[in-house]
Amino acid sequence: GKNLHWLWVLGNRQLTYFRIDPHRSAEAFQALLKDWSGYLISDDYGVYRSWAYGRQTCLAHLIREARNLSESTNHDTACCGRRIKKIFQHICELEGSPPAERVLTLLRKRFYRVALDFGHLTGRAENLIMRMINEFS
Repeated sequence: GKNLHWLWVLGNRQLTYFRIDPHRSAEAFQALLKDWSGYLISDDYGVYRSWAYGRQTCLAHLIREARNLSESTNHDTACCGRRIKKIFQHICELEGSPPAERVLTLLRKRFYRVALDFGHLTGRAENLIMRMINEFS
């Protein structure tokens, strides 16, 4: 079989730390972080969602999911994915400067509008919409 490993990356503006681990588990995660208590940006793995010191879902993972939805053969799912992808593109344009509160309010309203317009969808679209609501709440 394949010999898979997990790549863990920690970093800030001055330093990046890489660790390759044969298992993705709560134990491996705790061994990596030890006494660290900073803000975590991660995928949506369950162990990470319970991080007590603040957490944000990695934007690249969310963009990839929106892009996948936008390529769906289901018209509503594809439209939902395109609209969410546009919101993410707007967020990427804000990189490097903290957004004004009015910009955050506008982004929240746009996500909630998508949730209202596509709340009937199930599966991956529903999951992404719920993740967005949780991120922006």
